[in-house]
Amino acid sequence: MSEYASGLYPVTSMHALYLGQSPEFNIHRGALKIELKENQIHLELMSSFDTSKNWKRVVEADKAFEALVRFLESEKWFVTYRKNA
Repeated sequence: MSEYASGLYPVTSMHALYLGQSPEFNIHRGALKIELKENQIHLELMSSFDTSKNWKRVVEADKAFEALVRFLESEKWFVTYRKNA
């Protein structure tokens, strides 16, 4: 299981998967929208009702998890604690 599993809340629509940071979130604001289109994954952070301000990426399907992790790290959805060696 991914280290992110306990902190992501999914909701599906007919064509997309939405991820939020809490069990009840607005899919139009503060959610990551993930869609599969012709073997490409479209990721869009729905952070604003003005869609031109939203974060967007398109990646090949086999790179989707890597893109998701980069998104989670860049948007600081999770805090990583590292143990001192």
